[in-house]
Amino acid sequence: MYMKRTTIGNKRYLPVFFTMALMLAGMSGLVNAADVATSTDTAGGLQVQADNVAPAITGFEIVNAGYTTILDAQVDVNTEITVNVTIEDNNGWDDVDTIQVMCWYDGGSEGYFSGQTTGHNYRVLLYYDNTAAGGNGQTVPTTGNMDAKYSTTVDHSTVTDGTHAVTEVTANQKYKLTWKFTPSYQFKQADIPAVADGVAFANANSWNVMVNATDAAATTSQKDSGSDAYEFGIYKYTYISSASNTWNVGTVAPNANSDATAASVTTRSNDDMDLTVWINGDLTCASPSDTIPTSGSYVKILAAASAADDIAGDLTYTANLEAGEKTILANTGYGDHSAYMASNSALTTSVNFNIAVPYGTLPGTYTAVLTFQVTQVA
Repeated sequence: MYMKRTTIGNKRYLPVFFTMALMLAGMSGLVNAADVATSTDTAGGLQVQADNVAPAITGFEIVNAGYTTILDAQVDVNTEITVNVTIEDNNGWDDVDTIQVMCWYDGGSEGYFSGQTTGHNYRVLLYYDNTAAGGNGQTVPTTGNMDAKYSTTVDHSTVTDGTHAVTEVTANQKYKLTWKFTPSYQFKQADIPAVADGVAFANANSWNVMVNATDAAATTSQKDSGSDAYEFGIYKYTYISSASNTWNVGTVAPNANSDATAASVTTRSNDDMDLTVWINGDLTCASPSDTIPTSGSYVKILAAASAADDIAGDLTYTANLEAGEKTILANTGYGDHSAYMASNSALTTSVNFNIAVPYGTLPGTYTAVLTFQVTQVA
């Protein structure tokens, strides 16, 4: 029987044939299969932005030693003042940078603490520092970072810094900070704040108060009474004392004159002032009974006694008693914003007299009463 021989005419199919054979062999068990029960992808994410919240000032009071508010009232110099500020920060206390209680005398024109540049007696800063240079980011406030200053870097020469305190109000970063300070003799006098309908309003010539709290993100909260700043006043204070009760001219012959030994008069005032002197009557002698007039040209206040006073030339008394008073210091040293304003020292003024003895005066000791007076002027 004849059989037809079959061939693969195109040899190009041979590689394809063998490739398919190998694939079938692999599927039949040459590669071992396994379950894939879990797949993981870490490309996703969950995100939230924590908000920065400025420190919240939730309480403020400023009181005298009797714990009576001095806002819208007046207080004496050399009287301790207590300031309480309650602060909380929901971002944690280490987020707090500074707390400032700014007090300044408005003077009728300065509308803000930094605008009052006329001297220590015109502003005071109660300061808490929690920055890296100061508190170093404390998680709990301490009294070591609290101070009463003229500015954040300069101490206050006319304020006595008192005892400070920190009280935890709640456990969620809420604290009450207490400053105590005493305004000294020359702390600027200020009027009692004007009141209308029981509410104080911002008026000239009073002390204004504002509280600032700033956090690490430089966000700040402020507390005052809205459009009307917190205000308080300072009572007037004056003081005078002479270093000598007697200006002794010594022995003078009739128709001659002589200067006394200069003596000092010490004064204090927390506002502009005048220093005046008058002679209460004529110079009199008890035995023999005689007088030397203090009017006319017989008694003079000498210009050379003090270069700091306002006497340009020797002043002659023209009358006795208060009608003949002489102003020897007017508005110098106080209120002129000189360097002296930054000091709490008393002002010392040298005073001296010249007495002439007229013809016919009987020999004896003649005396008259001197009165010195310091008066604040508007």
